[in-house]
Amino acid sequence: MEINSIATLASNQAQASFATQAEVLLLKKAMEIQQSSALALLEAIPPAPTADANPAVGRNVNVYA
Repeated sequence: MEINSIATLASNQAQASFATQAEVLLLKKAMEIQQSSALALLEAIPPAPTADANPAVGRNVNVYA
């Protein structure tokens, strides 16, 4: 009777190990997809605008009401 329970325990551990490996593989694939998506978004950002001809424009705020 004890041999059957040991065999069942070993079988359950093997199944759990396989399931864990599959979950880790799926997680790695999801992270790779997110990484490529984030890289595409970062590359889609337009470059920063260059400085205007008049550097004083946009630097002063009139707070007098």
